[in-house]
Amino acid sequence: MKNRLIVLSLISLSSLLTSNLLAQENSKIEVLSTEAQTNTKDGNLVISVFGIASAANEQVKNNFNGGLGGFIEFQYDEHLGFETGAFYMSNQYVYSDKEIRRVSDVNRIHIPVLVKVWPTNFLNFGIGPYASFRVSDEKKLIQRNTYESIENGSKSVEYGIDLASSFTFTINDKTGLFAGLRYSLPLEQKVRSRLENNTSILAGLNFQI
Repeated sequence: MKNRLIVLSLISLSSLLTSNLLAQENSKIEVLSTEAQTNTKDGNLVISVFGIASAANEQVKNNFNGGLGGFIEFQYDEHLGFETGAFYMSNQYVYSDKEIRRVSDVNRIHIPVLVKVWPTNFLNFGIGPYASFRVSDEKKLIQRNTYESIENGSKSVEYGIDLASSFTFTINDKTGLFAGLRYSLPLEQKVRSRLENNTSILAGLNFQI
């Protein structure tokens, strides 16, 4: 009888210890899983600030137009993301018809919404629509036989497609430098034929939050 009691006690004790060990292991697994989820979500939002420049008309003394802007990028996973933001810069338009020719500057705010693909962790490509809003009057830089009745080269709101590509250079876990190219293609043929500086160069800083 004593032997049976001893055996039953040992079995109960071993069962209790096993249950406690399993509970502790499950608790550790849950903690690790939670940490993994937190780390996966951390750093998915990237804020970028940058300068932008584009080539101007060859006949204009100032050969570059510049501006400033900022983007917010949400990285869905390591290969796919979405970007929006705004930048302010000067666009040039060339109106030419027989003996009539005019080159003009106008300041605009450009707002894109892009889908971005990351084939590697330092190179990305983007494509998406944009809206561009005129925020100043046109400044006529060159005009030849131009009459006041001729319409402005630009429109108050222009729509188009942006194509973008950039390289990112990591400084630390949360900060990096980037440089890229952006090509803006207006949807309306008249605007497309007059816009002089479709291609822009961007360079700046990005921060993960």
